[in-house]
Amino acid sequence: MEIKIGYLIATYSNVIQSRIVGYKDPSKTLQIQLEQLYKILKEKKEKNIKKLISDIIIICPEKKEVRNNDYYMYDKWINLFTSMDVVVNFIDYVGDNKHHSYDQWIQGYLFNKKLDYYIVMEDDYCIDPNNIEFDIELLHHYKVKFPDDIGYLCAYAHEIDNNILISSISLGIISRKTFELI
Repeated sequence: MEIKIGYLIATYSNVIQSRIVGYKDPSKTLQIQLEQLYKILKEKKEKNIKKLISDIIIICPEKKEVRNNDYYMYDKWINLFTSMDVVVNFIDYVGDNKHHSYDQWIQGYLFNKKLDYYIVMEDDYCIDPNNIEFDIELLHHYKVKFPDDIGYLCAYAHEIDNNILISSISLGIISRKTFELI
């Protein structure tokens, strides 16, 4: 069975600051992340390395009339990733976005419930551009930590009390099976 991973990106086109180290133009943060992801997928294809990411779902919380469309560059990314056999969807967030990235990721999952796993990301973070097997490694760590496929592996968890962990940096990976239980 072929594993399919969705790459969900919570966004905000009026980004004030960038968490991408060394990059000072927050209006380009989503572009940098998509460029890095594209380069990795292109290198995988050239080296005939299996890719697990089949879909990219970018959630747009601002209403269309106030959205910065230059931030998203819809056509550019849809066309580029299509050449890598990756489907790109830009979806409109519905609601008040009170819980920010978490709400956006849930709506990304609801948009396509057929993927096996979901990498949850924010537009102002970036994957390691030097690790072309990040998707395979992330899935491996997930399966080691959650052999029953139920759980959420975040980038950093903070212990608050007697071995109770909370997500401090919420980027990570979650299975469809876990989403179905929520």
